[in-house]
Amino acid sequence: MAPSAAYDAFNSDAEDGGPEDFNLDEGMDNADLEDLDSDAEQHRRITHVPGPQADIAELRAALSVVQRAYTECRKELRQTRKALFEANSQHSKRSRNASSKPNSLTTRIEQEAKKYLLLYHFFIIQSLFPAAPNPNTDRCDPARWKSQDGKLKGALTELYKMIPADLHESMVTYKQFGSVFVQAHGQERSNVLKVIKDCAGVLFAPYNISPDLFTGKPTCKKDNKACLELLKKDGVGEYTRFAPILFADPKQMVTGGFLKSPILVKVICVLMFGKSILAENKRGRPPARGQKMGVLSVTEGLIAGACILVRFLLSHDPELSATGAETQVNYRSEYDFYLEKLFKASPWAVSMMNFFNQEVFGKGSQLVNVESKVFANVEQLCTWEDEFLDELDN
Repeated sequence: MAPSAAYDAFNSDAEDGGPEDFNLDEGMDNADLEDLDSDAEQHRRITHVPGPQADIAELRAALSVVQRAYTECRKELRQTRKALFEANSQHSKRSRNASSKPNSLTTRIEQEAKKYLLLYHFFIIQSLFPAAPNPNTDRCDPARWKSQDGKLKGALTELYKMIPADLHESMVTYKQFGSVFVQAHGQERSNVLKVIKDCAGVLFAPYNISPDLFTGKPTCKKDNKACLELLKKDGVGEYTRFAPILFADPKQMVTGGFLKSPILVKVICVLMFGKSILAENKRGRPPARGQKMGVLSVTEGLIAGACILVRFLLSHDPELSATGAETQVNYRSEYDFYLEKLFKASPWAVSMMNFFNQEVFGKGSQLVNVESKVFANVEQLCTWEDEFLDELDN
């Protein structure tokens, strides 16, 4: 009870003998009573107002009491402020210590998400998070691609293989793992696209594509003949996953040249070594994505991602999403298709991995001199997609 309240209650009860529900002595020892008397007396002295007839001595005495009370109050206030400051400091210190681990964990999750985007999956498969325990499926098993559940288990196995072992437990127990991972993954896809778009004029120059197409509105590419000839067979009909731009020679759509496009090699090299790889002077540049991640070989996901980037940049879709808003191209499905063919371990797939590893990491310094060519071991021209798939798989 505050001193003023105790004083008022005490005086009020003293006048009428005290109510039955208030017993001053009940539950209080002598020390408590003395403190209460002292507080009440002090309150009476401080709040006492001399009458209009009070002499100088009485006024000085009253002023002295108030001044002493004010000084004591100031002292107590300073002590309280000091104690509050110390308490806040300790709380802040504990908060920083408590949050340092989550912040560190968040940073690591973001780093792994960026690597996952670049090397493994350009689009996150639905239901990947919250992560289930590692199913340990065979990533190269053709059955993996037959169902959504098979794709999920394959992607989850790949995720566990990619992410360091000391983070495996956090994948399951840390509730924010999935949201942090997905957000960082989406942001990195935008960043990767920007890097490639910034040098699109140079990348597509050998195909006689005007650099202005990549700086203007996407709609200007809708009816552009040069773009359509690189996206559709003979430049007409439906958009196809076997886009001519993906071949060593866009005019020779043969299985031996599929995915051996020089622009795919250049896109991957830019992601690994930076845009300076396209210039004659390659010195004095900061490390690029691949160098920061310590990438030493090409992955199936990296090749498939390059295919999607190249096709998107030639299209008139305004944003790179799972399905193109204008073309209605299902980029997610097309990406999975390229992954499936590269994971199949067919002679063609093995030759693709060897080709890109040699081109990107074996002679990257000669990238500027890479030219389109028809490979000597190409098969006969295909009649179209079904026959083309048969040739790829055999």
